[in-house]
Amino acid sequence: MRRNASHLSHTARWIYLTGMGSGNQRLSGCQRRLAGRNSTDCHLEWRADNRGLLTEDELEIAYGYSVKVMEHMVDFWYDKDMESINMWEHGRKTDNYRNKYRILGENLSLSMQMVNSYEHWVKAGYKEKSICGDYAEKLQKLPSHMYVPFAKGEYDRGLVIVRDGDHVWSLPFINGGQRMYDKDPYLPVPFQYQVLQGVPEYCHGQLIPQLWMEDGEVLMPVSYMSGIWTKEEDGDFTVGCHFDALCRMGEGISVGGGKTADNLVDNSVAGNSEENQRPKRVEGITDEVSYEFSHGEIKRTDHFQVTEALGDRKIKKIRLVLLSFSEKPEVSGNQVTFANGILTGMTAEGVGDCHAFAALDDGSFGTPMGRLNTEVVWSREVTTQETEIETTWTIRYQV
Repeated sequence: MRRNASHLSHTARWIYLTGMGSGNQRLSGCQRRLAGRNSTDCHLEWRADNRGLLTEDELEIAYGYSVKVMEHMVDFWYDKDMESINMWEHGRKTDNYRNKYRILGENLSLSMQMVNSYEHWVKAGYKEKSICGDYAEKLQKLPSHMYVPFAKGEYDRGLVIVRDGDHVWSLPFINGGQRMYDKDPYLPVPFQYQVLQGVPEYCHGQLIPQLWMEDGEVLMPVSYMSGIWTKEEDGDFTVGCHFDALCRMGEGISVGGGKTADNLVDNSVAGNSEENQRPKRVEGITDEVSYEFSHGEIKRTDHFQVTEALGDRKIKKIRLVLLSFSEKPEVSGNQVTFANGILTGMTAEGVGDCHAFAALDDGSFGTPMGRLNTEVVWSREVTTQETEIETTWTIRYQV
């Protein structure tokens, strides 16, 4: 296949977007597919199939990542006791359409993907070849951050990737969409496998400020984003956007394994009308959001503005939730620290003090990589005089 500027641009972005981890064994997760295992394998096959588009360095990186994916398949996804791929047991969870009734098909399809990828690399002359000795160094030379726009118009769509040492964070500005807009893995939040993840088919509202209204509805800035901007300064990277309206969360928010606001339409039921499954726009509150990425820290700032379009409706309280794999939390006012885990702590302003809870073992805290361990909740009442609300949170992690 002939290479041209368009091919190279597309390839460079795709290699970067797929989130190849650093030299350690923890694969980075820039994929938002809830199946986990399948999202990694689609990149595995893409790399093998499109090696003709790559430079020599890119080819070495792609091959190294492919080997690590195969190792991860054997060491993590294959369960010796089950004698099967495991995407469902021991705290692991997928989206509903890929539940355990598909166990035979998943084993067959994933095995074939591995075989196909291997055969591609053999044809390229990589049979029994080891990962290049400077694999980690090649990764470190990749850009530390990148914003890739998907669409621009009345509302923007795009993806931010930030590399910090061994960490690769993905932040999607995708405006949700039919049925999935109110699910944790699709929220505009920085995620990374085994560090911060969302729960498939649930909305805990991970790291997004929640405005609880007096009429029982829960509003959040998850759709209707525009004007995405970026800034680089002193090694830090900042990205932000504007929300001209908030979104009514279709099923309410998961609290303690159950859901609030039962009076709302259940938008998650397969076969429900397209209209019911779309995001519900709520006028009267705007939000300016920014994320600042620095070494070992991520900071989010929200500036909510209440306008006359809200009418007589009133905000009852504001709430913020962190779900984490980290353990042994200690709380002090608005701050939590963890004794064990990659995520070492979080501080939040403008949302009250926090309380920490052990995550329930009832399926409501499962992720593709296993069950989350800790839930931390900040909450405070909102007065009728508050027409502007500013909140910030800062997470800290090991680097």
